[in-house]
Amino acid sequence: MAWSTLLAGELPDADKLLTLFTEVRQLAAYKTADETVNNSAVLQDDNDLFVAVGASKVYLLNLDIVQSSGTSPDFKFTLTLPSGGSGYLNVFAHAETNVVTTLVGLPTDTFALAGVAADASVKVTGYITTSAAGTVQLQWAQNGNVVSDTIVRKGGTLVLRQIL
Repeated sequence: MAWSTLLAGELPDADKLLTLFTEVRQLAAYKTADETVNNSAVLQDDNDLFVAVGASKVYLLNLDIVQSSGTSPDFKFTLTLPSGGSGYLNVFAHAETNVVTTLVGLPTDTFALAGVAADASVKVTGYITTSAAGTVQLQWAQNGNVVSDTIVRKGGTLVLRQIL
């Protein structure tokens, strides 16, 4: 990191400060409006929850959403990564009367959650590694085709913090 190149007592110049701020800034996205899927189990890109990432990096990830799905269509999601990316997610979600926790491996796993016919929170923490630059994006859908609304509510966030 840029700060490790400073000598004891040395004041950083503008270039070193800019590099430091760039390296430690968080990447974040905010869900600006409710988004609805009806009668579709095909994963679709979320309209708001995506961020551009760099190549050969490691990021800590936090995703917080509120979803609403009936007890028949249920809810599923994954995160897409740039080519060659990988990672693991810890998912904490409200399902029926229980809290579900599970480990999801990216880029291959999809997490499915039983619908509760009301708003339910989904909190995801984990890490991702990248090989190439690209986009990390939430994808979601109903877990089964049902003529019923499945909604990801306004106010969700996706935050990545580069650690390497």
